[in-house]
Amino acid sequence: MPLVLPAFRILSPQQRSLRQKLLISLTAFSVLLFLLLGYSAYRIALEETQEILDQQMKEMAYFLAETSIDHLDSAFRPNHRYDETDVFIDIWTYPLSDQPVQHRQTLSEDPDHIRLSRQTTAHFQLVHSSRGELKVFVLPLRDRQIQISQQLKVRRHLAQELALSMLIPYVLLVPFLVLGLGLLIRRLFRPVDALQRTIASRSHGDLTQIDTRHLPLEIKPAIDEFNQLFARIEQAQQQQQQFIADAAHELRSPITALNLQLKVLQKTLPAELTQDRNFSSLTQGLQRIQHLVLQMMTLAHQEAQPASPQPLTDMVVQVHFVIEQLMLSARKKQIELGLDTRITQLQVAADPVQLQSILFNIIDNAIKYTPVDGEIAICLTQDAHRVYLSVEDSGPGVATTDYPKLTERFVRLPQAHQDIVGSGLGLAIVKNAVQHLGGSLEFCRSTRLGGLMVKVSLPY
Repeated sequence: MPLVLPAFRILSPQQRSLRQKLLISLTAFSVLLFLLLGYSAYRIALEETQEILDQQMKEMAYFLAETSIDHLDSAFRPNHRYDETDVFIDIWTYPLSDQPVQHRQTLSEDPDHIRLSRQTTAHFQLVHSSRGELKVFVLPLRDRQIQISQQLKVRRHLAQELALSMLIPYVLLVPFLVLGLGLLIRRLFRPVDALQRTIASRSHGDLTQIDTRHLPLEIKPAIDEFNQLFARIEQAQQQQQQFIADAAHELRSPITALNLQLKVLQKTLPAELTQDRNFSSLTQGLQRIQHLVLQMMTLAHQEAQPASPQPLTDMVVQVHFVIEQLMLSARKKQIELGLDTRITQLQVAADPVQLQSILFNIIDNAIKYTPVDGEIAICLTQDAHRVYLSVEDSGPGVATTDYPKLTERFVRLPQAHQDIVGSGLGLAIVKNAVQHLGGSLEFCRSTRLGGLMVKVSLPY
C-alpha cells in the first residue's frame, strides 16, 4: 500500500492562527536559547580547560626542574593530530653570551624545534609560530630554561567537545519540547475552540448572551463587548418589531373601514362612475395598502417568534390547502396550476401557520407575475434528510443579478407591473420563515417554463 503524505500548505504570517504563531515563536526562542547555551557552554568549557591544562603544564615544568635533564628537543609532526595530552617539551642550557630578557616573544626557530629567548621569570605566553598558535609556559632556572608548549587549537577542540557533550541532552529533548508545547497550546486553546463552535452553531437570529465563565481573561473583555452589542441589537429589533406590529394594527381598522365605504360607494354610484379609471385606481390602491398591512403583521409575527421546538406538520396537506386557497386567483388569469408529487404524507418540523405563509407567498407571487394563459408547476420531493419544494412559472423571469434583491424588504423590481398588488415583502417573509425552520431558499431560471424557479429545502 503506497504511503500517502498529508499535503501541507505554506501560510503567510497574516494567515497563520494565533496558536501557530505562538508555537513558531516558542520554537524559534528555543533555537535561539540553544545557540546561546552552546556559546556559553563553549566559553565556560574553554576557561576550565585553560585552567586545568595550564596547571598541568606548570606541574610538569616544576617536576622537570627537579630532574637532571639539561637538554631535550621537542619534535613536531605537521600531519599528526594532537590532543589535550600532547605537549612540546624543550630544555636547553644557556650559552655564556645569552642575556635574560623581560617577557620578549623573540623566537629562535629551526625545522626541528622552537625556543624562546632567555627569560627572567616563570610565566605563560602566547606565541605564533610555524607550529600554529601556542600556549607556552616558560620556567627559567640558573643554568637552563624549561619550556612547555601546547597548541591552542587542541584546547579549543577539547572545549567544543565538552560543550557539545553538554548540549546533546538538550538537542535530544528539543523535539519532545516542541511536541509538548504543541499539546500544551492545544489544551490551553480548548476554551477558544469551544467558543468558536458555539458561535458557529448559532442560528442567524440567536442573540442570547455568550457564557464567559470558562474563557481566558485575555478574550473575556471582547466577548463581554459582543454580549453588550447583542443586547443592544436585540433591544433595537424588539422596538422595531413592536413599531411594525403597532403600526400595522392601527392601520388595519381604518383601511378596512375605507374599503367597506368604497364598496358601499360603488353600489350607490352609477355604473359609469364606478368603472372610471380613477375609481379603479383608488380601489387598487386600497387593496395594495391592505395587502401591505397584512404582510407587515405577518413579518412582525414571524420575527417575534422565539426559537423553540416546532410541531410536526403534514407538508402534503399544507401544499394542497394553499393550492385550493389560490386556485380562484389562478383561474381568473386562466393559469394552469399543477402539482407533481408522489408523496402522500410527509411530516416536517414546522408551525402550520409559518409553513402556510411560505407556500402562500411563493405560489401567490408566481400567480401575480405569470401572464394570462400561463403555467405554474409545483414539485414536491424528498430524500433521506430533507424535503424539497420547487415552484416554477412561465412568466418573464428575473435576471440573475437581481436574485439578491428578491428577498430585500420593500424592494420591487423595475420590470414588475404597477397594476400588480404587492408590497415587496412576500419573498422577504419566505426567507425569514425558511431560515427560522433551518432550511434554505434558492432562485434560478426555469429550464422547462422559461420563468423563475423558486426552490425551498426544509429538514424533517
